[in-house]
Amino acid sequence: MKITEHKEGNTVILTLEGRLDNTTSETTGIQIIEKATGMENLTLDLAKVDYISSAGLAILLKLQKTLCPQTNIVLMNIQKEVLMLFEITGFTQLFKII
Repeated sequence: MKITEHKEGNTVILTLEGRLDNTTSETTGIQIIEKATGMENLTLDLAKVDYISSAGLAILLKLQKTLCPQTNIVLMNIQKEVLMLFEITGFTQLFKII
């Protein structure tokens, strides 16, 4: 998983590229938490994420529990297949998606 970081004031935008699965999710989660700690807003750009496994979903939940309410989390540019998974699992109710 490749992560590209862009900061604008109290907002960090992280662009993820690759698969968020058993192999990458733990390391990716740690990196995201490190980059987002102390920031008011975290935006995850998922345009280049074509697969998220249950381990990837678990990492997103961990981010929510670890960073909120200090950090607002927004998910953006979610691919159609991943968005369908979010709808089925109820993640569209847990996260702000644009």
